[in-house]
This record gives sequence, C-alpha cells and structure tokens, in this order.
Amino acid sequence: MIRRPLRRAFSYSERHELLRALGEARNLALQCAQSESNMSELRNKCESLCNAVDELATELTGDASYFHLKMAPARPA
Repeated sequence: MIRRPLRRAFSYSERHELLRALGEARNLALQCAQSESNMSELRNKCESLCNAVDELATELTGDASYFHLKMAPARPA
C-alpha cells in the first residue's frame, strides 16, 4: 500500500502573514470601489473581493468582523 505524504502544516506565522496580505488587498479593493460609480462592473468586482476576503478571514479567525472598524470600549464613569 502506498502512503500519501503528510500535508504540510500552515503555521501560525503563515496564517498571520496571510491575514496581513488579505487586509492590505481588502483596503485597496475598497479604495478602488469607492472611486468608481455605483453601477460600475469594477466596483462590483471589488466588493465581491472584499466579501471573499471577509469570508476567508472568518474561516481563519472565527471573527466575522475581523477587518471591520471596531469602536474603542467606553470608559467606565
């Protein structure tokens, strides 16, 4: 019986690097989408890319709003 070679592990540092690159790509896609008209095909593609990046980030981190701006916690009075 022939055994299949073990799959290479995807390390924590590689996951972090992937998330960094996805964040950069998402920011550039948002800038591109905002520079286009509402019905532009390019805008639709950029928005689709952002959605795909968000889905992948959710899969990697478990946080659906990983790349979304988050408000700072309020200070107790």
